[in-house]
Amino acid sequence: MEPMRRNRHRRRSDWTATEEGSSSSHPRRPRLSPKPSTSSKPAASLPSFAEGAADEETEPSQVVDEEMAEPNHAAGSETVELGQGAVGNVVELDHQDKLLFFACHTVLHGTSTAELRRMMMLIEVATGRAANICVADVTRFVDNLKSDIRLRNHAFCSSCFRTLVNKRALCANLSCDLYGIHPKRSKSLRRPSLSLLDIRPQMKTVLATHLSLLINVHRRLHESYFDSGTRSEATDFPMFKNNVESPDEFSRHIMSLQLTIATDGFVPARLSRQELWPLYVRVDDLPSKIGNNYLNIIMAGVLWTSKTPHEELWEGLWTHLATELALVNSEPLQILDNVTGNLWTIRLRLTHAVVDYKGLKDIFGIPRWLSRYGCHKCLFPGNSVGRKLNWYCSEPLRLTKRTSANILEDAELGRNGLMRKTSAMDLFTPAQCCADALHVISEGVTQDRLRDLLFRSSKVDEMKLRPEIGELNRVLMNITNYTYSLRFILCNEDLPSMTGAEVDAFANVVFPLVGALALCPSALSSASIVGYWFCVKELQAVEDLTTVKIRVIQSVALHLKQIWSRLSQEIFTIKTHNFFDHCILDEIEQHGSPYLWSAAPFEAIHRVLQIPHNQYVTNSGARVLTRFVTIKKLVTLMEEAVERNHSENFAKLLRDVRNEEKRFPLQVQLGAGYYVPQHSEVKEDSLCEEHRAIFQRHHRGLSDVKLYSRLVVSGKVLSSKAYWRRTTDTDASSFYLRVSSGHSTLISYGKLLLVSYHTLTRSSFALIEHYSTVDPFANLMEVLGTLEDSDRARRLLRIVSLNNSHFHEVSFLGIKCTDILRPAVFINMRNRMFALKL
Repeated sequence: MEPMRRNRHRRRSDWTATEEGSSSSHPRRPRLSPKPSTSSKPAASLPSFAEGAADEETEPSQVVDEEMAEPNHAAGSETVELGQGAVGNVVELDHQDKLLFFACHTVLHGTSTAELRRMMMLIEVATGRAANICVADVTRFVDNLKSDIRLRNHAFCSSCFRTLVNKRALCANLSCDLYGIHPKRSKSLRRPSLSLLDIRPQMKTVLATHLSLLINVHRRLHESYFDSGTRSEATDFPMFKNNVESPDEFSRHIMSLQLTIATDGFVPARLSRQELWPLYVRVDDLPSKIGNNYLNIIMAGVLWTSKTPHEELWEGLWTHLATELALVNSEPLQILDNVTGNLWTIRLRLTHAVVDYKGLKDIFGIPRWLSRYGCHKCLFPGNSVGRKLNWYCSEPLRLTKRTSANILEDAELGRNGLMRKTSAMDLFTPAQCCADALHVISEGVTQDRLRDLLFRSSKVDEMKLRPEIGELNRVLMNITNYTYSLRFILCNEDLPSMTGAEVDAFANVVFPLVGALALCPSALSSASIVGYWFCVKELQAVEDLTTVKIRVIQSVALHLKQIWSRLSQEIFTIKTHNFFDHCILDEIEQHGSPYLWSAAPFEAIHRVLQIPHNQYVTNSGARVLTRFVTIKKLVTLMEEAVERNHSENFAKLLRDVRNEEKRFPLQVQLGAGYYVPQHSEVKEDSLCEEHRAIFQRHHRGLSDVKLYSRLVVSGKVLSSKAYWRRTTDTDASSFYLRVSSGHSTLISYGKLLLVSYHTLTRSSFALIEHYSTVDPFANLMEVLGTLEDSDRARRLLRIVSLNNSHFHEVSFLGIKCTDILRPAVFINMRNRMFALKL
């Protein structure tokens, strides 16, 4: 459990939780600038054309941007009254629609009654008349939505954990220290509570919304006769396919859906004395981007406690979910397909759980870092070296893996690291918990290797950077971040307080630099850092994962493990053991990348549960659950309202709720995932002469050509280096490019200068500065060639170099000053450019 002030997921608004966002919520927009001078600074390389363009940010330059013009607030401008749409889209709303609109704002943003009254006052001032709805109407509307939510609330004594008759009752246990004592705000007296919610109504809503998608996913599973090798979704892996319904059942309109549960404690904002433990349920049959959306996550219950939950509290939570799942399977859900009219029978099966290591220990008693048989995935006892214990296993293929059956047996007998049977084991076991990327990789192995490189407490002297740390820190301080980055690259001293996402961004710079420059005292250590970095980068690219890449990752990891064992077996903590001997060895083949089973998407939903709470409120858990379900109800009502009244305000609010609102609105669509955002047009007369001549030559004139300074590629914004002004010390002009040359693909990088779009042919081109690249690890390979017993490191580095698409060294055309002979001039005529030696 981590306190909320050190939340590991990206920070968004109080109610958004899933999609990608920007670290800078309101970047300064560039102001209009005069026509650029034709004598610009020389480029690092010659400009060239690239079709489409890629991704980037920008620097000072010239831009024509109507968005920067100051709004005209002339006297007598038209006022927008309550119930009207956005500019030019006046829609008369009925009373219920107005209430719905206000209710959405009230629930989504945790608006208090006092704040709602102030909103009404603002409306009265803006429109010159009183609003025709009142606070009581909005409150009543919201209460009606909550009226059919069936919550079961239980209160417990904070000492003996016996169930109380009601939340105000005193403990009646004569032997309890708190017998007859009224609860107070202190940690020892504030009683824990458990709020439970039926999952059937929530599940029906999710399945009815995405039934067509689920049918297509299962149809593809039954009708695919060959393996495409793609492994980007959980449904692509053997273990998932083994648990679906049979083809005969599918033909009879029966589907078996697989579920993942997740729980993790966190401290809500403004409630420092309390911990919230929500229990989430996810449908794994949905594509990960859709399944991880908070609108498609089901809440089964919430534990509200000031201490680590006791077994009695866990028992109530697990028993409730087990009962709900048993009820669904005894009386399967019936969902109507509105497209075909078929009635589908839905069965549910719990197959996976996502819980961090501390949570697993609280729930099951394992893993235990410093105890024999402490691994929750296998029966490896660990290696005792003096008073220490390491988890290096030389023959992982011979390990006895824990299964649900032998876990239950060992728990009953109290052996192999399991002390007793817990209530959770009737629902799921540690064998169903795949490696979680957030806690095993980002906050586990990656953070350990960074400490070995940068801190005095390093476990491996051969990895410890000494004089190079100061130089590396200066490089990190001077690095230019991508303008719209989800997380900025921080410095060495920030490592102890970094979130998991920030650790990943930091390591993504440090690790390849250590390898490319051979900064470690030992070349073997530098090579091993490169190997680990490569494995993590390939695992992160879930959408590109294939069976071929899985074999490459496993091959690199095999060499990496042997190198680390030679350096020091103290490297092998229980998380490192889990990474090599479970995640890489078998889970990645059967279940998928650990980033498919990361806790990060679930922890992102913690933000949805954040609303202002009074410290004295005793039913906060019930309020959290009620609000979560009410949001989903409001979304359904909003969808109906948009279809009914066609109000742009309603449509925009609905996009905000779904997190579908584009930060950069579309102006010109160039292709799937490629478009030009609004306010990006560049006037022809602002072009420098060289660029004007290039485009005139390419398009044979500029009469039907539009020029733009920005481009959006797969949601990432690229801005012109020359024609878009950026006042911050960030960059969005640089991008990565793959260039096909015959039967091979070349890796290249560049900076965006300008985008052109031909309105008649609808073709688009990008003028770029182009950079060629070379292998960044070639020098390290030469150093390894001079060492004995470095065959394994060389093989590792050779595999990385052949498959590396993440990090490259930029090559430059270097010449002697004495090779420069005379000045020259460029001449443009009839759409052709000539060079003349003077």
